[in-house]
Amino acid sequence: MLRGICRMKKAEAFSMTIKRRESDTMNQDLNARLAQAQQGAARLHKVDAMLKKLGEELQELENHEQELKRILAQEMLDVEKLESKGLSAFFHAVRGNLEERIEKERSEALAAKLKYDQAGQDIKEIHASIAKLSAERLNYVDSPAEYRDLYAQKQQILLEEQGAMAQEILALTDEKNRRRINLKEIDEAIEVGGQVLDSLNQALRNLSSAEGWGTWDLLGGGMISGLAKHSHINSAQENIEKTQSLLRQFKTELTDIRIGTELSLKTEGFIKFADFFFDGIIADWFMQTRITESQASVENVKNQVQSIMTKLHELKTQERKRLDRLDVELSELIVKG
Repeated sequence: MLRGICRMKKAEAFSMTIKRRESDTMNQDLNARLAQAQQGAARLHKVDAMLKKLGEELQELENHEQELKRILAQEMLDVEKLESKGLSAFFHAVRGNLEERIEKERSEALAAKLKYDQAGQDIKEIHASIAKLSAERLNYVDSPAEYRDLYAQKQQILLEEQGAMAQEILALTDEKNRRRINLKEIDEAIEVGGQVLDSLNQALRNLSSAEGWGTWDLLGGGMISGLAKHSHINSAQENIEKTQSLLRQFKTELTDIRIGTELSLKTEGFIKFADFFFDGIIADWFMQTRITESQASVENVKNQVQSIMTKLHELKTQERKRLDRLDVELSELIVKG
């Protein structure tokens, strides 16, 4: 009889072990699904914030494009008036500066054209980003509801297993997941921010080169068509397109970093950035003031980005420390239970 009792106890112990293992496996699966749903809900929140920002920027850029179109038309008209040998051309011919005036108007017309083209490129890129994010959003529309359902399941299991401490354990676990998501967002913003700084430094190098472009080298005989094809201009235009794209990506990466602090680039300076840059690139070699103003504009944006990057690195350190503390708190709570 004693042997029978022993066998029964062993069987019960074995059964309990199997059930515990099954329970652990189920909990691990639930935890993984819960974390994934939480990440999906967080991504949905960020995508919505990014779409809102892009929509606002698109409206601002479209208004800016219309203004640039008006300026371009006026600049082209000024060139046409001088080249048609009308009254304005006669006035400058009498003063002996007709050719100089024509070159100045051509340069301003080219700068206006580059600004207008860049605005169109920016608008096209924003439309593409909106389309891409809208498609991605469909992957996460069910995540908030799924997260709520899984959270309720997890809560019920913990109440059965841990009793009074269940809510505290669940809250700590939930916060850990949020911190991990936030840390991932910060890392992504830091990566893009580094690329932005590299591109801004290249923009500054382009402007520094512009200071040394002499009249003969830059104008190549005075033809605007030659100037437009000049390697310096091509290089500068490629750089500004890349910089604008990276700045926009950096701005959107900052939209949903939920740390309770504001991290943003000033929108007005961002929209005008390309305009200042092209003014400096196209400015005649002796117009150092225009180039200096453009350099100051780039430096201003660079300083903003550097300031944000410093804050992001500080926040990353804080998040890591907070995650470590949460691990300790959770372990102590479970051991105490």
